[in-house]
Amino acid sequence: ALRPWCHFELPQSDYRSRRQADSVLDPKYQIMEFESLGTRIKNTKRFYVLNPTSESYEFLWKLEESEQRKEDDAFRCVTKRGTILSGKKYEMVFE
Repeated sequence: ALRPWCHFELPQSDYRSRRQADSVLDPKYQIMEFESLGTRIKNTKRFYVLNPTSESYEFLWKLEESEQRKEDDAFRCVTKRGTILSGKKYEMVFE
């Protein structure tokens, strides 16, 4: 049997049902929503990643390169790298 490498503990989102677009979002993608109370306000999103395996492993969040990438990115990863110990959770933080 195959075992997942990790579990992302994200809150449920109803974005798919609210979305008004011609194309359907692939169900394999999880949705994480940010709410903002205004401009120039720091918005932080935190969630945990669980390592269900018997081994520790390291992670590294990388920004995907894009031709449309702006100089001022909308999001910043605070937890860029780390090690998730076996059977433990690790908090991820994005702003």
